[in-house]
Amino acid sequence: TSDAKAAVIAAKTIHQTDAFYARGSTVTIFRDDLKKILESSVKKNERKRVVLILTDGENTTDKKVESLAELKQYVDDGAVLGYGTASGGKMKVDEFNTGEYTYLEDMTGGYPWPDAVSKIDENNLKKMASELGVEYIHMDKQSNINNKVNEIKNMATMDEGEPEYFYSDIYYFFCWPLLGLM
Repeated sequence: TSDAKAAVIAAKTIHQTDAFYARGSTVTIFRDDLKKILESSVKKNERKRVVLILTDGENTTDKKVESLAELKQYVDDGAVLGYGTASGGKMKVDEFNTGEYTYLEDMTGGYPWPDAVSKIDENNLKKMASELGVEYIHMDKQSNINNKVNEIKNMATMDEGEPEYFYSDIYYFFCWPLLGLM
């Protein structure tokens, strides 16, 4: 999008999967949807296609990591942003949307279930970046992405988005003259 407001709204809609339904992650589950979006966008020649993938790269389901190489032809710029550490970290969840967090449990083994641990898989992250023809950035600190953001800003300008209009009741200005005419 060239609309900065749309990008912010999209980022705000990202939510965590309900822990009750969580059964692991497939790192390239988005591939088919991304392909459709990019194929649609390439029909509009004036558009630049920037892809940012935010993930730990860990694939914990039986589904294999799919290649993203076919999508490279549609991508003008972007990055794979890798989060996490090799030692991993526990994953907080708000199971009942109460604002009180617990840790996601790993139910693949026997009871009592240990806390699930998310670990970065830099091999997957680097492979994904290479296949898309974009940079891999390990996001262990915010400043790591500053250069990429500046590159993208220089590549395309972003509008501030449509102004927000609010409805204002002004009907009463017309009531008295209409009442007088009646």
